[in-house]
Amino acid sequence: MLDIVKFSHELGVDTLGLSILRATKYSPLKEMVTNYDNYHIEGESGKVYSDMLSVDDLQQVRRDVNASFFTLQVILRVLKKMVIYKLLTFGRVYKIIGFAARRKIGKIAKKRGIKMGKVIKVK
Repeated sequence: MLDIVKFSHELGVDTLGLSILRATKYSPLKEMVTNYDNYHIEGESGKVYSDMLSVDDLQQVRRDVNASFFTLQVILRVLKKMVIYKLLTFGRVYKIIGFAARRKIGKIAKKRGIKMGKVIKVK
C-alpha cells in the first residue's frame, strides 16, 4: 500500500484520494468477504479489514500515505497550477502557505513537547 506514493510521484499525480474498502448491505462484496476466514466487516460502517490489518491500522496507513505523498514540492506544484488557472490569487496562496506552516510548526512542537501560545496578528 505504501508503494502507491512512489508510483504516483513517478506519474506526476497532483493529488491522491484513498479510502477504506466498505461492504455495503446489498453489495456482492459483502458476500465475498464473508466467504474468507481472514477478512471481516466492521459492524454498521461496513469497513473491510483483515486479521493482519485492523480498521485502525488501515486508517493509520492512509494517514501515512497522505503524509508522505503531500510533500512541499507536490503542494507547491498544485498551488502553482491553481494560480496559473486563476483558481487562486497570490493573496490566498500566501494565506494558505502561512496556515500550513503554522500547522506544521505546531505538529513539530507537539511531538517535542513544546507548548505553543496563540499567535497574535499585528497590523
